Amino acid sequence: MPAGNAGSAGQRMASGPRSNLEAGAAGSGAAGLPGGGDVSPAEAADILREILSGMRPLVPVDPRRIWAMTAFGPVGVGAGDWRCVFHAEDGSLDRLESIRASDGREGHWTRWLAAGSDNPLMLLDAGEQQELEIRLRECG
Repeated sequence: MPAGNAGSAGQRMASGPRSNLEAGAAGSGAAGLPGGGDVSPAEAADILREILSGMRPLVPVDPRRIWAMTAFGPVGVGAGDWRCVFHAEDGSLDRLESIRASDGREGHWTRWLAAGSDNPLMLLDAGEQQELEIRLRECG
């Protein structure tokens, strides 16, 4: 585990059955990324699962740039009080580019990559990834 990541998943598991959402909301270093308070990949994956469960309906941030019309690049969507930016590559879902909570905490693909973490999409199984892409296509 890279320096600056001490106290992430291992401590979360040892401290009891807290969800990734609770861990990320706890603040200072709780999310396991440099500059504590960032949205961890695990917390972002929890939000993606809430989208899949219908708890957080998707709405386009810019109705002129929707997923169904994007072959390459970023597409922003609102998901309740969260904002997500997904990246399309050759017309397919490539990664979660960034995510931001209403409290200002953020997670970014480049920071997750630099910290040696997976992109939150990699924490979803193939069926969940496929369903998320369908939801994005239907949004807007």
